[in-house]
Amino acid sequence: MYILNDLLSSIKNIIIANCADEKVKVCGVCNDSRKSKKNFIFVAIDGALQDGHKYIPQAIANCANVIVYENDLSEFEEGIQYIKVKSAYAAYALLSEAFLGYPTKKLGLIGITGTNGKTTTAFIVKQLLKHKSGLISTILYDDGNKTISASRTTPEAYELQSFFQKMNKNNCEYAIMEVSSHSLVQNRIASGKFKVAIFSNLTGDHLDYHKSMENYYQAKKLLFTKHLANDGFAIINTDDKYGENLHSEIKDSLSLGTDKENDFFIKFIKADSQKTTFSLTIKQAKKLTITTNLIGKYNIYNLSSAIATCALIDDIDSYNLENEILHFDIPGRLNQIQTKTASFFIDYAHTDDALENVLQTLAQVAKKRIITIFGCGGDRDKSKRARMGKIAEKYSDIIILTSDNPRTEDPDKIIEDIKEGICDLCKTIVIPDRKLAIQKSLEIAIQDDIILIAGKGHECYQEINNQTIEFSDKATLMAMI
Repeated sequence: MYILNDLLSSIKNIIIANCADEKVKVCGVCNDSRKSKKNFIFVAIDGALQDGHKYIPQAIANCANVIVYENDLSEFEEGIQYIKVKSAYAAYALLSEAFLGYPTKKLGLIGITGTNGKTTTAFIVKQLLKHKSGLISTILYDDGNKTISASRTTPEAYELQSFFQKMNKNNCEYAIMEVSSHSLVQNRIASGKFKVAIFSNLTGDHLDYHKSMENYYQAKKLLFTKHLANDGFAIINTDDKYGENLHSEIKDSLSLGTDKENDFFIKFIKADSQKTTFSLTIKQAKKLTITTNLIGKYNIYNLSSAIATCALIDDIDSYNLENEILHFDIPGRLNQIQTKTASFFIDYAHTDDALENVLQTLAQVAKKRIITIFGCGGDRDKSKRARMGKIAEKYSDIIILTSDNPRTEDPDKIIEDIKEGICDLCKTIVIPDRKLAIQKSLEIAIQDDIILIAGKGHECYQEINNQTIEFSDKATLMAMI
């Protein structure tokens, strides 16, 4: 329990008006009126789906005694403490952080941002790093003691700080996390500062939220301008055009890519369907030759970023990276399942860039046909749908268009949007039912075909008409073979 005054220093810079008795007791912080209890602070956030200001009466009915708000209010209830702030998102995060004892101060934060590659990089850092670490990822959250399935890439502010607090209790030295653009814009990280920040790439996604690529870029940039520790390291993929720009804007940032002048210089040596060999030269001084089970150039960027992170934190020679094949198993990331006739690959690729990366890789090892099964999510960025159709046609012999997570949209309409990018519809099969689409691929597959099931990867559900239905690409396929 706190006295309100103990917490207000965390938001002093964003307070517009304070009509509160700072001596009142505070027993919790929430932004959901249903979770409000006696002596709680309720932060009213005007969010993308709901305006929390509408639920202030319910929060008070549930005994909240402090209301933090951003939009003007028409009514004020006697005996309730009111504080107006510039940003309710920021206030919620900062108050959550203060209430939970600033847990990130005891952790080395390692953050990965970008459109694609965040999950793979985070998992590899977790596996390689010679320190006990927690993990916040699209797939799971690991507090150093137990793991749970992830609800989103970066949890909302109070939940995130709670995980950091658990990591402290479980003696974690580092917290490795994917940092989404939404979380950066919404200030979920509060005052957290990162020891290492990684930029993977930036391609079209989430434009339903950010509205433009420039806004999307500026959101990602916040990790480096607002949340990088004074003694922190920024690792930036400068082979990406946005990364090249970011590197020029962030002082003392470290470049990673295929230019010999890069701080971390990647040179591809050999690749096949089972493994990849490449070299990584660290600051023009230390050269490593590495073989891994990961395939695809995009995965080598992810692995190189992870190795660069370890090199900045520890003595890289202690990692013995050259002595064996580095094996990584990232759920839903180019996971291979072999049947009697064909090779199936399950991948989370749900943007046009990610889909092209995966299909390029498979095209390099394909002996016969490539069959691609995919759809696009509903109620999300529609601009990428036709682009994904175009990419699928470029690399595939057969396309099976199906449902991803249609949410509240008509699956047939989503498929029509994808078809706008496909010139030759003769090689396109439309089967909205995802289970039947996978079954169809098994029926038409011949010896040595490659079948890519893209878009959902590790997910074990589908979102259809506001319902969450149990569904796994992997489990569905395994039950059929």
